[in-house]
Amino acid sequence: MLSWTTVVSGSGGTSGGWHLKRLCLPVPGRILKPFSLAAGINQPLSDPDLNLHELAIENLHEDIEESPRESVKCFKHDLCLGSLALLGKASEGAWIELGLSLAKAVPDGASINASKYVSIFEDPFVGVGKKIMEVLKLYERKDVFGPIYKGSGYGIRDLRNAVIWADAVRESRNSVDYGVEPSMSNSYEKVAALLIGAVPHLKILYAVIGSAEKQRKT
Repeated sequence: MLSWTTVVSGSGGTSGGWHLKRLCLPVPGRILKPFSLAAGINQPLSDPDLNLHELAIENLHEDIEESPRESVKCFKHDLCLGSLALLGKASEGAWIELGLSLAKAVPDGASINASKYVSIFEDPFVGVGKKIMEVLKLYERKDVFGPIYKGSGYGIRDLRNAVIWADAVRESRNSVDYGVEPSMSNSYEKVAALLIGAVPHLKILYAVIGSAEKQRKT
């Protein structure tokens, strides 16, 4: 209420007030910082530059590089679903790049239809889950990709472990679709774990990509 008066000291007058409820605005009594800022220091999960420094992937594609950067920005402000959507984009892009690199590194005379795999990985109507399975099927051919195993330091078992992380990201990210619920809620802790997992698993994928690209040039 806004008070008013016409009373003058030593004289008469009138007092009253105006109720201005339509002009009132709710104001929070306190503001809580996001968890990622509560400690008061920058960390890889709340600083995009530090996160990319942790990744330290020289051959990271520029479009994919932007996705984890933006994912960390979302996470910093507790936007878990947005963070997962961008992390999912980075994972999918890395797997497609890996598949294309392997298909193009198939040596002449090998009993692998490389063009068929290229078509699968480039087809926008093929789901990323199937593409990942096709990457694994391709990389299982140690008789063809043995030099890439050796050059990267990672074999098929390492890629299978990376699939577990990629599937967790994909399943969580798919909750952006109407009516889809993740098996576990996309909590702060869950998204943090998936962001932490991005560092070792993306490093594996790009180590194999780098080895495949070197193999193509020899």
